[in-house]
Amino acid sequence: MSEQKKQLAEYFLSDSKDFLARYIKLEENATHFGLRTKLIVELMFSLECALKSLFILETSLSDKKAYKKIKKNFSHDIDKIIADLSEESKIVFDEKVTIDYQNYKVYQRYVFESEMAFREEVGALGQIYYDTVNNHLWRKSFYEQVKSFIEYVESKHPFEFKTISFLNIDVETELLKFKKLKEMLD
Repeated sequence: MSEQKKQLAEYFLSDSKDFLARYIKLEENATHFGLRTKLIVELMFSLECALKSLFILETSLSDKKAYKKIKKNFSHDIDKIIADLSEESKIVFDEKVTIDYQNYKVYQRYVFESEMAFREEVGALGQIYYDTVNNHLWRKSFYEQVKSFIEYVESKHPFEFKTISFLNIDVETELLKFKKLKEMLD
């Protein structure tokens, strides 16, 4: 696997972990409808990024073609990403992610879209909202499933994630790495 392909997969996996970490922070303060639906969106984004990382690790496409496929073909469609995974990874996904994620879309991050998705015609929040988005145990289960899937992705190609102080970052080296990757993907 090329260094650029590895770096691209690491970017997506890092994003996946960031969305998961944000979920934990938001969960503590999700006191209203809008924030609770955003919690699910955080989990959906986390899952999507983990799947994209895994796709990059498994595909035989070149770095550039893999990235273009992610941007143009997959967008936020989790089922499209899953369809392009190895058979083993599809099975693992089905075992680890048992929540019916198809009812939750990234556009529900907007309160208006959430209102349309979860309110019944009479104006009250529907049972699906109370059984899922508003149910702490359901959200926790979904969180654990996404976390477990991320661990599977990490096991396929272990990455070394290091937390370093801003003072210790070599900006020039990081910019050069990013520039090379960006040029390769353009």
